[in-house]
Amino acid sequence: MATFYTLLTDIGQNKLANAVALGQTIQITELAVGDGGGSLPTPDSSATALVNEVRRAAINTSHTDPDNPSWIVVEQVLPPDVGGWTIREIGIYDVDGDLIGIGNYPETYKPVLSEGSSRTQTVRFVLEVSDTAAVTLKVDPSVVLATRDYADSAAKQAVIEHEQSETAHTDDQIALSTELSHAPSAVTVAQALQRMGRNSSYSLPQRAIDESSGTGLDYKSEPQLVYCDNGDILCLYRRGAGHVENQGRIVGKRSSDLGRTWSAEFTVHDHVNGFDTRNPAVGKDPSSGRLIAFSRTLDNNTTHDDVFFQTSDDHGITWNAAQSLQGLFQSGETPVPWGKVLDTKNGLGMVFYQENKAWMLFSTDGGITWGNRKTIYDLTQTAKYNEPYLVTLDDSRLIAWGRIDNPGGTANGHHFIYRSSDGGLTWQVVEANYELSAGITEPSPVAMCMGTDNEIQWAFFGRAGDHVLYANRMNAEAFWLRPRWVFQDEPRRRLSRGKINSSEATTVSASDYGYPCLLKLPGIDHTTLCAWYDSQDGTNQHIGIYIASTPRY
Repeated sequence: MATFYTLLTDIGQNKLANAVALGQTIQITELAVGDGGGSLPTPDSSATALVNEVRRAAINTSHTDPDNPSWIVVEQVLPPDVGGWTIREIGIYDVDGDLIGIGNYPETYKPVLSEGSSRTQTVRFVLEVSDTAAVTLKVDPSVVLATRDYADSAAKQAVIEHEQSETAHTDDQIALSTELSHAPSAVTVAQALQRMGRNSSYSLPQRAIDESSGTGLDYKSEPQLVYCDNGDILCLYRRGAGHVENQGRIVGKRSSDLGRTWSAEFTVHDHVNGFDTRNPAVGKDPSSGRLIAFSRTLDNNTTHDDVFFQTSDDHGITWNAAQSLQGLFQSGETPVPWGKVLDTKNGLGMVFYQENKAWMLFSTDGGITWGNRKTIYDLTQTAKYNEPYLVTLDDSRLIAWGRIDNPGGTANGHHFIYRSSDGGLTWQVVEANYELSAGITEPSPVAMCMGTDNEIQWAFFGRAGDHVLYANRMNAEAFWLRPRWVFQDEPRRRLSRGKINSSEATTVSASDYGYPCLLKLPGIDHTTLCAWYDSQDGTNQHIGIYIASTPRY
């Protein structure tokens, strides 16, 4: 078991069970810290109080973790004028004053101003419950403090929404920017947002993350999005001189305003020897905020070389050296990392595939080391299973959805579906040869993520015939029972159309647009961003990365 952890108390378990049974809620209002009486305590479910409480106050921010729907995250900011003790334990209390959850905490000394040194410190309590709808987290934004990251993120969204409003005024934007630039490390939520409202949705019109200069071959592809704990969005993608064999490297850009503008490009992984580095995959450890990126390399003859991972502990600003994972695979296996890092009951999980084979690797230390390889499928057949994209409905239930090339002589466009109910350790086939939808042939790989209201958001490109990027959603429970898409027919939630130009001497091929990825924005209802790559000018000479929010529903 981990050294530091939280758990429901017996009182908390009873109250939660009763609330679920009666359709009621329990209301969490306060967070307490203690010094453990001088030593690190072991959390005890029978506890009714901390070993030695030193401070109790209202919670500051609270939310359900976007990547782990059963996790409740509660934060409290300790201002500079409190302290003089070492934090070793933590607890949350409900409106009745009962201890609902308890945990131990890495020993951290909180100085106080009178000692000549002080700081604002944020304490986070993460608790897993069976039904988050039965728990209400009460925050009073007029009196509690918010972390600077939270205030900055909230203010960025407020600015965006205000700019989109018909009554937007420049003086309001300047006033908020000025207030934030002079804000201390912690400010009240009410102070930070007093001049603007904050809506529960957000819309991002289509725009480019990166386009080529228009001179020579410049090919950007395979975008992957991740939301950082500081509120930034990272987009990692491959950049090369063509689709394959052109010394590609993994690069990235950063957005601090929910995708409206993007930073200069930076390099994440550029393999030595001039090999082609491609197939980026990325995700985040929800406990530490650590980012984990994967990629693979090919030599100049498209022969498989290696597969790598690397980590970042500062929201993607710097990246640790890439480490090889090839030792976890057998001779002749050519694993391709695909999609996003998943959070499961067995630790973080990452999928790898090659034609007609797919596996998962797991990490139990936040992405620092990987192992515990499990097979999703290992087939010998004419139909080619490729590019399985995984989504977690919860930490136990996973769906793998991929495309079939040459499925028994039929036209491309059929898909396969596998399902796991034990966090990815074992898998069962659900659909071996499923036609996605009549009238859509040769669809690019499907991307999926959990959206609002227990719905799965998905997107894919129809490459032949219509060349359209589609996006839609489906109830997660219905999807688990019968995993297949339900189109709402026309309009099929068209998000974008491939910029094919048949009059060009060199036209866009099927490999030159598509491959969408999705990112649900945490704390913003019904808002998912979709990034993809597409021809910039109708040729396959200049390929750019684009992004937009998916259609609202």
